Amino acid sequence: MRSNDQCGNVNPMSDFIADIHCDLLCYLAYDSKRTPHDSAVRCSIPQLQKGGVKLQVLAIYTSTSPQSVVEGQEQVKRFHMLLDEHSDIFTTYGGDHNKITIIPSIENASSVFSEEENLDEGFKRIIDIEQNTSKVAYLSMTWNEANRFGGGAHTKRGITDEGKVLLHFLNERRIPIDLSHTSDKLAYDILNEIDKHSLSLPVIASHSNARSVYEAARNLPDELLSEVISRKGLIGLNFVNHFLGDSIHLHVAHILSLGGYHSLAFGADFFYGMDVPPEHQKDPETLFSPGYRDASVYPRILNEWKTQLQLDEKIINNIAWNNVNRFLEAEVYGSITAASK
Repeated sequence: MRSNDQCGNVNPMSDFIADIHCDLLCYLAYDSKRTPHDSAVRCSIPQLQKGGVKLQVLAIYTSTSPQSVVEGQEQVKRFHMLLDEHSDIFTTYGGDHNKITIIPSIENASSVFSEEENLDEGFKRIIDIEQNTSKVAYLSMTWNEANRFGGGAHTKRGITDEGKVLLHFLNERRIPIDLSHTSDKLAYDILNEIDKHSLSLPVIASHSNARSVYEAARNLPDELLSEVISRKGLIGLNFVNHFLGDSIHLHVAHILSLGGYHSLAFGADFFYGMDVPPEHQKDPETLFSPGYRDASVYPRILNEWKTQLQLDEKIINNIAWNNVNRFLEAEVYGSITAASK
């Protein structure tokens, strides 16, 4: 491994990869026969290891349905199982530096809040995750459709009054808000609420690309990308073809042109294509391009950026590790040391 400075920044070409979004937990929760060694999930243990991943955020993902909370709680159990049954591989934040640090996130607040119950019940679930599992890396209010908090990426609905209450709770808990699955209206409403009340809430886009490069509702317009950058948040590059278009290189170059040198990161969104609702399912073979199909590809991609985009090693290191490290250190935990030894 390369030497590192005291802040955990990697020098020079990164041997450490941080990725801020994948769906290993929901893959495991769908079927008790599945294991984290299964290549179908694209972010299996062998694939993470081959790709040099040292920090992986694991999404607690559900669509919005009457079973969302039950499904979400099952995924929390799978997070514990990864630590218990694969303790030689995984650790929580601040654990063994030679293992892969895993951190949970909440992709769709419906996984911890049912549509009808008192909000306090969902708040208790989030607090329980943080007290008994791990600090939550970030939360997205919605998935693609609307819920009690606001409009998802496939809607035009903004924030609800309950969404504002949730936002203030996140501010108190210092849990970043994720814009990757919001409607544009919800994203702007979130930012307006933060500014109106002078909240110190961190803002990220965990797995979204640039809409001006490739038109997709899940990609963010330049104004929102610039907001994330100006607020010192993270923008996770998504590897899914439906959000990528012709080339990931174009998204990298564009986000860097907006000033995203300290925001750009990996948020590859590796998942098993048959686990999403039927209306969103696509042929697993067409979800990802051949060179971007699983978590083993990061070293090759970094080399491509060096040779084809002429990116210097400092920028490459920032995208690979340092930007995530700095963000988590400043906004979530206080220190990431997995790359410091």
